[in-house]
Amino acid sequence: MPLKMFLSALMFLLIMPGIHAQNIQFGEATYYSDAFQGKKTSSGERYDKKKFTAAHRTYPHGTILRVTRTDTNQSVDVKVNDCGPHTKSRIIDLSRAAAEKINLVNDGIAYVQLEVVKMGRGRAPCGTRASDIPASYDNTSGEGVTIKGTPSAPSQGTFRLDALNPIQKGFAVQVASFRHFDYANNKANELKGKGFQNVLISMQGNVHKVVIGPFNTRDEAKVYQGNLKRKYKMNGFIISLE
Repeated sequence: MPLKMFLSALMFLLIMPGIHAQNIQFGEATYYSDAFQGKKTSSGERYDKKKFTAAHRTYPHGTILRVTRTDTNQSVDVKVNDCGPHTKSRIIDLSRAAAEKINLVNDGIAYVQLEVVKMGRGRAPCGTRASDIPASYDNTSGEGVTIKGTPSAPSQGTFRLDALNPIQKGFAVQVASFRHFDYANNKANELKGKGFQNVLISMQGNVHKVVIGPFNTRDEAKVYQGNLKRKYKMNGFIISLE
């Protein structure tokens, strides 16, 4: 390969992760009540529960978002055509069809990752400016989260962030999961920055789990799981590290 072509390809690989990370959000998702069927959205379109649409506070009308549950990795693409959610702790309201696609109807609320597939050209759904759209955002803290470059990750096992020595026994509480290591690493570092101790990354195939532990027994992990929900409103579930 000519040197010029090689350097161009290298620059593309270095720049692309930064571009990709600019349009990532994390937070809670829910879905529309059927009572809204047929009512006008902020885009002027009528809400149709059978279509794959969503309400967002900042992304322009027509934006296509990929919504991925961090606990199951189920995803669905939706078009922003309305203003919402009106509950501050949530970042997106999905149509009934979109919610069914990721099994959200039974759960009601799920922690999700939003990724821009295509930026829309319409006006901002709630009247905010395009410049108000955050580069990267975690709605649980209300603070911006910058996704930085991360080291190469091993393919399997459970590891501390500061030492890639596998932990092969005990239990942990899983709080998030991602398809890409850099997102999991970013989330784990964010939790550590908030004061959480013993944050680990568990890698199984192409699934990267953010977990807290290890605990010697399942009962110890269960106590911590309860504390997370009670004190921090964080849902987690217990996994074995063996």
